[in-house]
Amino acid sequence: MKKLYAIVSDFDNTLFLTNEAISNTINYIKENFRSSKQKINEVISELEYIITNGATPKNLDQKFRGEIYKLAYDIYSKSLLPNEPVMAYILSKIENIDLIVLSYRTEFLRKETESLLNAYGLRYKQLILLPDQSLTEKEWKLNELIKIARNYNHVDLFEDREENIRYFMHESNYKNIKYYLVKNGKIEAYQNNRI
Repeated sequence: MKKLYAIVSDFDNTLFLTNEAISNTINYIKENFRSSKQKINEVISELEYIITNGATPKNLDQKFRGEIYKLAYDIYSKSLLPNEPVMAYILSKIENIDLIVLSYRTEFLRKETESLLNAYGLRYKQLILLPDQSLTEKEWKLNELIKIARNYNHVDLFEDREENIRYFMHESNYKNIKYYLVKNGKIEAYQNNRI
Protein backbone atom coordinates (compact mmCIF):
# COMPACT_ATOMS: atom_id res chain seq x y z
CA MET A 1 0.00 0.00 0.00
CA LYS A 2 1.32 3.44 -0.93
CA LYS A 3 2.01 5.97 1.78
CA LEU A 4 0.48 9.41 1.48
CA TYR A 5 3.20 12.04 1.43
CA ALA A 6 6.97 12.36 1.33
CA ILE A 7 9.33 15.30 1.16
CA VAL A 8 12.60 14.49 -0.57
CA SER A 9 15.35 17.04 -0.05
CA ASP A 10 18.92 17.41 -1.15
CA PHE A 11 21.35 18.27 1.67
CA ASP A 12 24.10 20.58 0.39
CA ASN A 13 22.86 24.11 -0.36
CA THR A 14 19.28 22.94 0.02
CA LEU A 15 18.71 21.89 3.63
CA PHE A 16 22.00 23.50 4.69
CA LEU A 17 24.02 26.31 3.16
CA THR A 18 27.31 24.47 2.86
CA ASN A 19 29.24 26.69 0.44
CA GLU A 20 30.38 28.91 3.31
CA ALA A 21 31.88 25.95 5.15
CA ILE A 22 33.74 24.90 2.01
CA SER A 23 34.96 28.48 1.49
CA ASN A 24 36.24 28.46 5.06
CA THR A 25 37.98 25.18 4.35
CA ILE A 26 39.74 26.71 1.35
CA ASN A 27 40.90 29.63 3.48
CA TYR A 28 42.05 27.24 6.20
CA ILE A 29 44.06 25.21 3.67
CA LYS A 30 45.59 28.36 2.18
CA GLU A 31 46.65 29.60 5.61
CA ASN A 32 47.90 26.34 7.09
CA PHE A 33 49.42 24.31 4.26
CA ARG A 34 51.87 26.62 2.56
CA SER A 35 54.71 24.08 2.40
CA SER A 36 53.89 22.29 -0.88
CA LYS A 37 52.57 25.22 -2.88
CA GLN A 38 51.98 23.38 -6.19
CA LYS A 39 49.86 20.61 -4.59
CA ILE A 40 47.92 23.13 -2.52
CA ASN A 41 47.18 25.21 -5.62
CA GLU A 42 45.73 22.09 -7.28
CA VAL A 43 43.61 21.37 -4.18
CA ILE A 44 42.35 24.96 -4.02
CA SER A 45 41.55 24.94 -7.73
CA GLU A 46 39.46 21.78 -7.29
CA LEU A 47 37.68 23.20 -4.23
CA GLU A 48 36.91 26.45 -6.05
CA TYR A 49 35.42 24.36 -8.86
CA ILE A 50 33.12 22.66 -6.34
CA ILE A 51 31.97 26.01 -4.97
CA THR A 52 31.51 27.71 -8.34
CA ASN A 53 29.79 24.83 -10.11
CA GLY A 54 28.12 23.11 -7.19
CA ALA A 55 29.60 19.87 -8.47
CA THR A 56 32.67 17.76 -8.09
CA PRO A 57 35.14 17.83 -10.97
CA LYS A 58 35.24 14.44 -12.70
CA ASN A 59 38.93 13.99 -11.90
CA LEU A 60 38.44 14.65 -8.17
CA ASP A 61 39.08 11.49 -6.23
CA GLN A 62 36.02 10.33 -4.21
CA LYS A 63 38.11 9.84 -1.06
CA PHE A 64 39.60 13.31 -1.42
CA ARG A 65 36.13 14.83 -1.88
CA GLY A 66 34.96 13.11 1.28
CA GLU A 67 38.00 14.31 3.19
CA ILE A 68 37.37 17.91 2.11
CA TYR A 69 33.77 17.81 3.31
CA LYS A 70 34.86 16.08 6.50
CA LEU A 71 37.44 18.81 7.10
CA ALA A 72 34.72 21.41 6.58
CA TYR A 73 32.56 19.64 9.15
CA ASP A 74 35.31 19.03 11.65
CA ILE A 75 36.48 22.64 11.67
CA TYR A 76 33.39 24.63 10.72
CA SER A 77 30.36 22.49 11.55
CA LYS A 78 29.13 25.13 13.95
CA SER A 79 29.17 27.72 11.16
CA LEU A 80 27.04 25.65 8.78
CA LEU A 81 23.76 27.47 8.47
CA PRO A 82 20.40 25.80 7.93
CA ASN A 83 18.43 27.02 4.94
CA GLU A 84 15.63 28.61 6.95
CA PRO A 85 12.81 28.60 4.34
CA VAL A 86 13.31 24.91 3.49
CA MET A 87 13.77 23.98 7.14
CA ALA A 88 10.61 25.88 8.18
CA TYR A 89 8.56 24.24 5.41
CA ILE A 90 9.69 20.75 6.40
CA LEU A 91 9.28 21.32 10.14
CA SER A 92 5.75 22.65 9.57
CA LYS A 93 4.81 19.33 7.94
CA ILE A 94 7.06 16.89 9.81
CA GLU A 95 4.20 15.26 11.74
CA ASN A 96 2.37 14.22 8.57
CA ILE A 97 5.12 13.34 6.13
CA ASP A 98 8.09 11.05 5.63
CA LEU A 99 11.27 13.10 5.21
CA ILE A 100 13.80 11.50 2.89
CA VAL A 101 17.17 13.16 2.45
CA LEU A 102 18.68 12.30 -0.93
CA SER A 103 22.24 13.53 -1.25
CA TYR A 104 25.11 12.91 -3.66
CA ARG A 105 27.53 13.10 -0.76
CA THR A 106 29.24 9.79 -0.07
CA GLU A 107 28.66 7.23 2.68
CA PHE A 108 31.96 8.49 4.12
CA LEU A 109 30.00 11.41 5.60
CA ARG A 110 26.99 9.49 6.97
CA LYS A 111 27.82 10.05 10.66
CA GLU A 112 28.38 13.81 10.25
CA THR A 113 25.27 14.18 8.07
CA GLU A 114 23.08 12.32 10.56
CA SER A 115 24.45 14.45 13.43
CA LEU A 116 23.52 17.66 11.67
CA LEU A 117 20.02 16.47 10.76
CA ASN A 118 19.41 15.35 14.33
CA ALA A 119 20.76 18.60 15.79
CA TYR A 120 18.03 20.52 13.93
CA GLY A 121 15.23 18.13 14.87
CA LEU A 122 14.79 16.75 11.38
CA ARG A 123 13.29 13.33 11.99
CA TYR A 124 14.05 11.71 8.69
CA LYS A 125 12.67 8.38 7.56
CA GLN A 126 15.62 7.71 5.29
CA LEU A 127 19.03 9.20 4.50
CA ILE A 128 20.14 8.06 1.06
CA LEU A 129 23.81 8.70 0.33
CA LEU A 130 25.90 7.79 -2.67
CA PRO A 131 27.36 4.27 -2.43
CA ASP A 132 29.81 4.79 -5.32
CA GLN A 133 30.39 7.17 -8.23
CA SER A 134 29.41 4.91 -11.11
CA LEU A 135 26.59 7.29 -12.14
CA THR A 136 26.39 11.06 -12.47
CA GLU A 137 24.52 12.94 -9.76
CA LYS A 138 21.37 13.42 -11.83
CA GLU A 139 21.30 9.80 -13.06
CA TRP A 140 21.76 8.40 -9.57
CA LYS A 141 19.22 10.76 -8.00
CA LEU A 142 16.67 9.98 -10.71
CA ASN A 143 16.97 6.24 -10.02
CA GLU A 144 16.44 6.84 -6.30
CA LEU A 145 13.61 9.33 -6.90
CA ILE A 146 11.72 6.81 -9.05
CA LYS A 147 11.96 4.21 -6.28
CA ILE A 148 10.58 6.75 -3.83
CA ALA A 149 7.78 7.96 -6.15
CA ARG A 150 6.50 4.40 -6.55
CA ASN A 151 5.83 4.21 -2.80
CA TYR A 152 4.04 7.52 -2.20
CA ASN A 153 0.91 9.23 -3.46
CA HIS A 154 2.62 12.62 -3.34
CA VAL A 155 6.30 13.65 -3.29
CA ASP A 156 7.72 17.17 -2.88
CA LEU A 157 11.31 17.34 -4.14
CA PHE A 158 13.63 20.16 -3.01
CA GLU A 159 16.77 20.54 -5.12
CA ASP A 160 19.27 23.36 -5.63
CA ARG A 161 20.35 22.39 -9.15
CA GLU A 162 17.95 23.44 -11.88
CA GLU A 163 19.58 21.13 -14.43
CA ASN A 164 18.79 18.17 -12.15
CA ILE A 165 15.12 19.15 -11.90
CA ARG A 166 14.88 19.57 -15.67
CA TYR A 167 16.48 16.14 -16.15
CA PHE A 168 14.12 14.48 -13.64
CA MET A 169 11.08 16.02 -15.31
CA HIS A 170 12.25 15.04 -18.78
CA GLU A 171 13.25 11.47 -17.90
CA SER A 172 10.41 10.60 -15.52
CA ASN A 173 6.69 10.54 -16.15
CA TYR A 174 5.65 10.47 -12.50
CA LYS A 175 2.83 12.96 -11.99
CA ASN A 176 2.93 12.61 -8.21
CA ILE A 177 6.20 14.58 -7.89
CA LYS A 178 6.13 18.34 -7.30
CA TYR A 179 9.49 20.06 -7.84
CA TYR A 180 10.91 22.97 -5.87
CA LEU A 181 14.06 24.83 -6.90
CA VAL A 182 16.07 26.16 -3.94
CA LYS A 183 18.35 29.08 -4.78
CA ASN A 184 19.92 31.74 -2.56
CA GLY A 185 17.80 30.72 0.41
CA LYS A 186 14.52 30.95 -1.55
CA ILE A 187 12.07 28.27 -2.64
CA GLU A 188 10.41 28.41 -6.05
CA ALA A 189 7.80 25.91 -7.27
CA TYR A 190 9.19 24.60 -10.55
CA GLN A 191 6.56 24.51 -13.27
CA ASN A 192 6.25 21.78 -15.91
CA ASN A 193 6.20 24.32 -18.71
CA ARG A 194 9.78 25.39 -17.91
CA ILE A 195 11.36 22.42 -19.67
